[in-house]
Amino acid sequence: MEQNQTNQTQAVQVNSDLIIQQYQEEQFRLNTELMKYKAYSRQLEGTVIQLDQEVKAAEERHQNQVKETNKFKNQLKKQQTNNRNNTKQHGQSKR
Repeated sequence: MEQNQTNQTQAVQVNSDLIIQQYQEEQFRLNTELMKYKAYSRQLEGTVIQLDQEVKAAEERHQNQVKETNKFKNQLKKQQTNNRNNTKQHGQSKR
């Protein structure tokens, strides 16, 4: 009877050790996965920061282009107005 109980105790101990070992292996696997995801997350954060900077630079370039375009349009309007005024003045002086 005592031998049977000893065998059962040893079996329970072996089973417990096996469960602990499996738990530790799974914990290691999960920690490894977590580290991979954290590294990937940092990489994505860097990409987001870079893209944000590129968007800001593109917006700034666009605003500068709009300013230049508006300046050109205003100069063109002035020139057209001056041309019309000059044409009217020259036309009237001939009469």
